[in-house]
Amino acid sequence: MTEKTYTSDLVLKAYLNELTSHFPDDYMLRVEIQDEPLDIAAISRAVSTRSGKYEPAEIAGLLQLSIDVIVEAVSTGHTVNTPLSNIRPIATGTVAEADLSKPVDRSKVRVRFGFTQGAQARQAMEDVHLVLNAKPALTGPYIAGITSADAPNPDTGAPATLRAGRMAKLNVRNGKLVGEGAGITFTSVANPAKTFFIPANEVNPNTPTRLQCILPPDMTDGEWLVKIETRASGSGGAKSAVKTLRSFELVRPFVIAT
Repeated sequence: MTEKTYTSDLVLKAYLNELTSHFPDDYMLRVEIQDEPLDIAAISRAVSTRSGKYEPAEIAGLLQLSIDVIVEAVSTGHTVNTPLSNIRPIATGTVAEADLSKPVDRSKVRVRFGFTQGAQARQAMEDVHLVLNAKPALTGPYIAGITSADAPNPDTGAPATLRAGRMAKLNVRNGKLVGEGAGITFTSVANPAKTFFIPANEVNPNTPTRLQCILPPDMTDGEWLVKIETRASGSGGAKSAVKTLRSFELVRPFVIAT
């Protein structure tokens, strides 16, 4: 197997920004992600090739041990600083004074790992050569974000929290749900087997730039991924549906909270 050679070129793709109709020639730039993600095995093979003396299995074992040490350290309250990332434990939530002497209610308090870029990661992004793919990317569905449809906090102006059983809106591009199998899928990050599918007939409005639906009442607090699937063409219209479902999943999870 020939080992992949990595370069310092980062390719950017241009996508027509249909969310800002007052700028008809406005394009968004996004990184062109490689088709094959790297796992521990792939990283170990690359490190083995660079070192010239360590076997991939040895490196994979050490990588997993390193991850185990980091996970245990952060899980016990330590911060971990590496050239790649800075990791710290984060807790969010509130409890009543009467609950302070009781075991922590996990339905009210959420703990997770917080990540920020390390010095080497920041430097790598500063030094990387950006290559713009001048040809606009093929138009397909794209999710710009998901927010609560409830009114913002009247005192602070902060956006309302996404909650199960409440209305959520997705800002999308070419996202109109058209054709058989079209809809919105929510997947739990903690339990990927737990999913909810919202068919197109339960989404209103259902337009190329906005989708709105009620979050299933059984969605639990925590992080969720959202994916849309549609047979709409680039224009998002029902009259130009394509034969196969096109999909887009928002990379960063959103949070359901009480």
